[in-house]
Amino acid sequence: MTPTSFDESIHCLASTYGALLAMALSLDIDDQERALSFLGLGDTAARDYEEALRKLRVAHDTCQAAGQLAGQAAALELLGSAAEEHGDAELATRRYKEALFIYLAVGSVRGHAVMDRLASLASHP
Repeated sequence: MTPTSFDESIHCLASTYGALLAMALSLDIDDQERALSFLGLGDTAARDYEEALRKLRVAHDTCQAAGQLAGQAAALELLGSAAEEHGDAELATRRYKEALFIYLAVGSVRGHAVMDRLASLASHP
């Protein structure tokens, strides 16, 4: 089935989650983090906040255990985004700050995007 709408895309992702997760866990650490983060993004888009958090935490913990800082920062940024979308500005701010700290430490340009998100949150208390 080729999805023709956003809702169909989310349904496809949900229906193939098991296979995607099994595949993700067989990949190298960088690809695992990316796959799990994308699965978490799908859950966020589908409004399954708790499942999104679970998958993004797994992605974060996987990267942390492997010492993969960029992956940790990406997962923290996505956790911040999920919290922001869920209306938890305080948690979003904490996660974005954690991500920013790592992005700055590794010299990633993603830090600029996170600074923008923090500024936006600060201007809309």
